[in-house]
Amino acid sequence: MIILDKDEGHAVGVVSQKELVNAFINYGENARSMPAEDIMTPEVPTVPPDIPLEAAFQLMQDRGVRTVFLMHHAGGVTYSAAYLSYTHALRFLQAASDEDLADLGIRAGRVSPIDAFIQKRDAARRSRTGR
Repeated sequence: MIILDKDEGHAVGVVSQKELVNAFINYGENARSMPAEDIMTPEVPTVPPDIPLEAAFQLMQDRGVRTVFLMHHAGGVTYSAAYLSYTHALRFLQAASDEDLADLGIRAGRVSPIDAFIQKRDAARRSRTGR
């Protein structure tokens, strides 16, 4: 889970199963009452939203993390818009079709950012030339 700065709402760290287990090992039962900021990893592993899946999973492996976050910036605040995990990779590999991944939002037709730009550019050109 992403930990947000309490004053401004920026993403400042992450608490995963790894951090929870480490807190339990180091602090025992006291870990239950510790604030997230005391056990979080103060870095949010991120990838750009348009990165190919294979590259994202390679970065995860290279960084030694099981989850990466796709961040969004709005109103001066940076927060997590989505995440990718090893679970996503495994589900993708075992899926027989996109229908098997529909609960992940795969059903929605998506156009890559560059293709969307090209489509809009071409439509604008056609409207100017009348073709």
